Order: sequence, then C-alpha cells, then structure tokens
Amino acid sequence: MLNALIQLSTFVYGMVFNFLLPYVYGLDAYGEFVASNAVIFLLYRAMAIIREPLIRFTSPPLLLANSLTLNVFIIVVFVVADHFLPMGSPLMLAGLLVNGSCLLSMQAMRLRRSFIASLAAMALCMAGLMFWSKAHGFVLTLTEVVSLSVWIVSGISILYLFTHGAVVPRWRDLKLTVAAVMHQVPRIISITAVMNMLTSASPLFLVRVLSAHDVGLFKVMTSVIQSATIVFPVSTQAVLASFVAHPRGVQFYRLLSSIAMFYFAAACAGLVACALVMPALTPYVGLAACLPAYYHCILLERHLTATGHIQLLVILNWSVVVAVAIGFFTVSDLPQSMLVYAAGFTLYALALGISDRDFKPYPPLLVTLGLCPIFVGLMLQHIGYGILYALLVAAIAAMRHLPTRADIKLLWNEL
Repeated sequence: MLNALIQLSTFVYGMVFNFLLPYVYGLDAYGEFVASNAVIFLLYRAMAIIREPLIRFTSPPLLLANSLTLNVFIIVVFVVADHFLPMGSPLMLAGLLVNGSCLLSMQAMRLRRSFIASLAAMALCMAGLMFWSKAHGFVLTLTEVVSLSVWIVSGISILYLFTHGAVVPRWRDLKLTVAAVMHQVPRIISITAVMNMLTSASPLFLVRVLSAHDVGLFKVMTSVIQSATIVFPVSTQAVLASFVAHPRGVQFYRLLSSIAMFYFAAACAGLVACALVMPALTPYVGLAACLPAYYHCILLERHLTATGHIQLLVILNWSVVVAVAIGFFTVSDLPQSMLVYAAGFTLYALALGISDRDFKPYPPLLVTLGLCPIFVGLMLQHIGYGILYALLVAAIAAMRHLPTRADIKLLWNEL
C-alpha cells in the first residue's frame, strides 16, 4: 500500500511541477523559465543519479550529511560558473538539491510515510504559492515559486531528519565517502547520458531556435512521457533489483516486456483518444508514440547495468548522444525537434536491443519500435495515427506473449 502511495505522491508532485505550472503561468512564461534554468534541471537530474551510490557506501543515518556535502561542491562550482555565464538561480538549485538529499535520506531510513508527506507538502506548497501569486497579479515569478516551495519543505525535512536518527559523521569518514562517490561520477554520468540528454538537456539545444512558447510546449510534451512511466505499477528501482537477483531471467524479461508494451500502447491510445475528444489537448500529446520505445530503453538499460555490461553501456550512450546532439543542432522548428527526440529514443532502444546478448528482443518488436519517429511525423498531420501505432505495438506484444493471470501474479510476487 505504501509503495502505491509513494508512486501516487511522486506522480502528483510531477503533475504540479510539469503541468500546473505551465497551465497557471502560460506556456510563454513557462518556456522562459525552462530555458533560463535548463542547466539547473540537468544538474538536478544528474545529482539524483550521482547520489544513489551513497546508499551502498554509507549507513542510512549518515546519508543526509554525506549527500548535503556533495551538494555543497556542486553549488560552489555552479556559483563560480554562473558569475561568468548566467545559468539560472543558484538559490533554486540549492533548494532542489537539498530537497533531493532529504528525500533520498527518507528512503534509506525507511521513513516512507515521511517521504510521502514531503512530496505532498511540496505539491501543496507550490500550488498554493502559484494561485496566491496569480490572485495578486503574478507577484512571484516561476523561479521564486519553485525556490520558496523547495526551501520551506526542505527546511522542515532537515529538522525532522536530524531529530529522527540522521547524524553527522566524523570528518575523515565524510571525506572518504564523498571521494568514493565522486570516483563513480564519470561512470554514472556515462551510462545515463542518453536519458539525461533527452529528458533534461534537450532545452539547452532548442532555446537557440525555438520561441519561449515552443520550448515550454516541448517540455510539457516530454513531461507527458515521463509521467506515464511514473504511474506504471512497476518502478524502475524494482526492475533493477529483480535483474540483479535474476540477471539472466529470460522469462521474467519477456513477461515484463510484454506487459509494459500493452500498458504503454494503452497509454498512447488513451492520450490520443483524449486529444480526439478534446482537440485543445492535441499539441501536448504529439510524442505519445514514444512511450513504448522510452520504456524499452529503461528495461534493457537496467538489465545491462545489472549484468555488469558497463563498458558497452558507456559506448552505446555516448554514440547515441553524439548522434542526437547533431540532430538537435540541425533543427529549425518544433516539429523537427519532436522527430529528433523520437529518433533518439528509437535509436537507443534498437542499439540496446541488438547489443543485449542475453535477452535477444523479439525482432518484430524492434521493427515496430523503429517505426516510432515515422508515426510521430504522421501524428503531426493527424493525431489519430497514434491509435494505429498503439494497436500495432499491442498486436506485436500479443504475438510474442499474451500474459495470463498466472503471469501477472508471478510478476507481482517477483516485484
């Protein structure tokens, strides 16, 4: 029950940040906010990944202090760089990083109810400040709304954690732990480069050619993809843990892959159906056809990580990153940006599928995933093509393996 509430609270917070903000303030203001703070969002996502090894290197009560120390290094470097080249609000970056440290510490210390309460407080605080600002003629900018929200909740969270078991380690132990984590940074960044680029860094490439409105719209479209993944019943952490326990569990992979393809085909069809019923939603669901490819990337990436194919992942990631970067540098409008985004996930999914020697993905499924950019282009002509693509993905998944009730029960017990 608590796991479901954690997924729900994460989803609600994401809805407020990714959808309520642009709805209240408008796409123009949201686009300017995203463009001016793109480096901050990239650093925040990167730090969320970099902090995870702390769980292995330190005990839960010591994790908060170690994580905050890592944050200090990042903030100092950012402030110095921002002095020469403006990259966003240091106050907002510091608040987001501290909040991320608090949430990770709550997870490590098994304070799951506190984790849920913290995310709920963030969502409520952010929504409250937004509507208050709107009622008073938008006296707060988006940056100020986010900064105030994260600092209010983070301040309370730090006090709570230090009164519920969090402690400060000895200076020598702190240095050793931070050094061990920093040693892992190049590898961690390299094996997640594609995901970081497509989910966080893409606005950095697009601000030079797109208007603030189009940057905001592109960010909302990509947020739709990520939100659909968040509400998938199986978390990415659970997938990685299962692959670590059963590194060559071919049956488990096929079962999870089939269920995921059905789910994301249904999500794609559902989003497109909503747009057909409410045409005002059409601009926001233009990337819905990317959902199957996006999750397939997550699935195979987690398996290669669990089986220790780090060198292969590094090569694949940087190869795809270079290709996608070239693509983003050649775009001149929003439709072309959408096609490059779709092609990036498709290329990564195909590269992972071909390279994974244990799971040898179903060839018709790889072909179907390869059609993703074509259908994104067709959806630019008429959004209804998304339903056709969803039906194609579901049909291929059914041909490969039609999950039974026993399969779903097995998957539930496994995860």
